[in-house]
Amino acid sequence: MNIENYRFSIAFPQLIPTGKLSDGVNQTGIDFYNNLIDELVANGIEPFVTLFHFDLPSALQEEYHGLLSSNFVEDFTNYADLCFKTFGDRVKHWITINEPQPTQKGEIGISVSAQWFLPLGVTPADKHAAQRAWDFMTGWFLDPLVSGDYPFNMKAILRDRLPTFTEEQEEMVKGSFDFIGLNYCTSRYTKPLKLSSNDVPTGYENDQYVQTLTKKNEVPIGEQAGGFDAIFVYPEGLGEVLLHLKLAYNNPTIYITENEKEQLDSIETILQDDVRIEFLQNHLTYVRKALSEGVNLKGYFIWSLLDNMEMGSGYTIGFGLHYVDHDDDFKRHPKRSVTWLQNFITGSSSSSS
Repeated sequence: MNIENYRFSIAFPQLIPTGKLSDGVNQTGIDFYNNLIDELVANGIEPFVTLFHFDLPSALQEEYHGLLSSNFVEDFTNYADLCFKTFGDRVKHWITINEPQPTQKGEIGISVSAQWFLPLGVTPADKHAAQRAWDFMTGWFLDPLVSGDYPFNMKAILRDRLPTFTEEQEEMVKGSFDFIGLNYCTSRYTKPLKLSSNDVPTGYENDQYVQTLTKKNEVPIGEQAGGFDAIFVYPEGLGEVLLHLKLAYNNPTIYITENEKEQLDSIETILQDDVRIEFLQNHLTYVRKALSEGVNLKGYFIWSLLDNMEMGSGYTIGFGLHYVDHDDDFKRHPKRSVTWLQNFITGSSSSSS
């Protein structure tokens, strides 16, 4: 495909099965990732590695509820250090960790999920609802990294329920990244939500006082992606998110770490995936526009190389550039989008301009 970078995740339990470095490491897991990284480098492909992608060692969940406990910090730091020491001579881009690598001259960032939220109406309340939706989804993570504290809306609404940073923690977390990874797939309309009952339970959905919608005046925000109800294709939203990151977060270095389009149909239609090609072309149009407006964007990763297991959907949908045939020894078949991508990268595609 002529790609120069490949993003993948290391499974924490495959390296440290119990989550405790003192219990020992799994050499088979280390050998697997060493072989993968060596093969990538040998073929001129630079690895981008995610350290944590939802796969917590179950022993840590049972012992102290995983990431809900500050005990996780020490165990995750030990795991991250093991990865840096073992793979850092070849891996220079790490995602989701805030420890520096001065001796290996690497970069560390975090990948956040983002949607663009459009006010359903033109009132200030509608606009404030859109901002709250952003704050609760993406600002929750980005604001502390840039400013050292949670978004104002979260602090105002949650008050005593939101943890506060100590001065030491603020200084430690503020600016503790080299780049921001952005996962984008869809956008939503928003309007304010009034909760009239005092018995309404607190929680992530209700705390925002926002209702998100996929339609305005019965017109969908974009074409609904086949097989996955949550995704409505709205490429303009990617451009808006990129510009917002520039204006609201001091123009950080950005890598688009996921941009996804799934497909469900017969094997013949799956391989002739013109809808994915159109999806990529349209989103890259807004990527180019963002670049022309000064967004500090350094890379773009498509989700994903292969059809794989998706959270909540298993193997029933396919995001991959390659179809995996589970009924025929897991053979991999390149979709038409692979040829398009090859031509796009080499500049031989008419849409590459």
